[in-house]
Amino acid sequence: MQFLTAALLTLVGSASAVDLYFHVNGDCSGSSVVCSNMNPDRCCSAGRRDIYPSVAVRGIPTNWNLNCRGHFGGDCTFIRQSRNSNGANWVCLNDSQGWYSGIGYGFAGKKRDEVTPAGEAGAAAEECAKPDLAVLVDGTQLTLAGLEEADYNKILDIVEAGGVSSDIPAEFKAIKL
Repeated sequence: MQFLTAALLTLVGSASAVDLYFHVNGDCSGSSVVCSNMNPDRCCSAGRRDIYPSVAVRGIPTNWNLNCRGHFGGDCTFIRQSRNSNGANWVCLNDSQGWYSGIGYGFAGKKRDEVTPAGEAGAAAEECAKPDLAVLVDGTQLTLAGLEEADYNKILDIVEAGGVSSDIPAEFKAIKL
């Protein structure tokens, strides 16, 4: 029965588009980088640094109750803050005590030993997902999937500076969505 429950939750989790956002503003607004369509108990990592003042879990079905977790200490090493969605379609986490390097979620009420949270609790960076989408303050979206590390970091610099569409160099016009 536990296997069937776990299998169903996995299927339900992958059927819904839950997106994990790192925001440059402390109120879950402004430019952001996003891990799209994330499954439960996976880490979305901003890397080895705590740089984003707020994170958000968006696209939550309102009949789900998710435990949304913001992490610090690089990747998803330590939990800085967690909050249940309780029927909301998104959750913003911001903490005056510091910034975030990772974000994840799981189903509230599920025992932690029933899941293997790949990428959480200090797991290696290769087990964490990297953001695959950048959203600029003016709404411009750029795909980050497949970029070389140097180009990926150039786009992150534009996002973190609060850039707009006109700040995107000509060589990156092809990755605009």
